[in-house]
Amino acid sequence: MPPPDAPHDRPGARRALVVLPLCAALLAACGPRPGPGPGPELPPPPEVPVTASLERLDNGLAVVVRPMRLAPVVALQVWVDAGAADDPPAFPGMAHLFEHLLFKGN
Repeated sequence: MPPPDAPHDRPGARRALVVLPLCAALLAACGPRPGPGPGPELPPPPEVPVTASLERLDNGLAVVVRPMRLAPVVALQVWVDAGAADDPPAFPGMAHLFEHLLFKGN
């Protein structure tokens, strides 16, 4: 008779001896499979001419217009060429205030 602390005498040991090999077999069967071959050859993207025009308004604002007619959308970017280093000494924090006015819509 085997000693009382043999693995098959512990509760659930016999079940584990059956379940573990079954789980290993299922994992091996569900492993990665090769995908389908390469798809159809896609045409190259259309050539997009990069043309831009620069206009300066009377108030000094520079406006760059770059039309792209691939989709009916409009994108707008606002760049401010000023920051805390440009604040006047008598009014520190003006750049930060301007940022809040510009982006928070006040």
